Amino acid sequence: MDRRRFLRLAVIAAAAPIAGCAAAGGPSEKARELAAAVRAQYGGVIDGSRMDEIEQGIDGTYQSVDAMAKIHLKNWEEPAFVFRAVIS
Repeated sequence: MDRRRFLRLAVIAAAAPIAGCAAAGGPSEKARELAAAVRAQYGGVIDGSRMDEIEQGIDGTYQSVDAMAKIHLKNWEEPAFVFRAVIS
């Protein structure tokens, strides 16, 4: 896999939650379980609509991780991208 293909796949993986792919089939079981833990810890402070956003965000992160895990780099290949942390 060359750098261009890696970059294309990385952009697709990162854009999937933004494009609404995360909402296509609903949140995964892993996302629901983690959201339930967040709800148990912070349920009194966070309202229902915000919890839905959090659950969708968790699911989008899991989908991105799964897409990135499918990319296999050889030992000598390096991804050519700049990391920027998402702060919201």
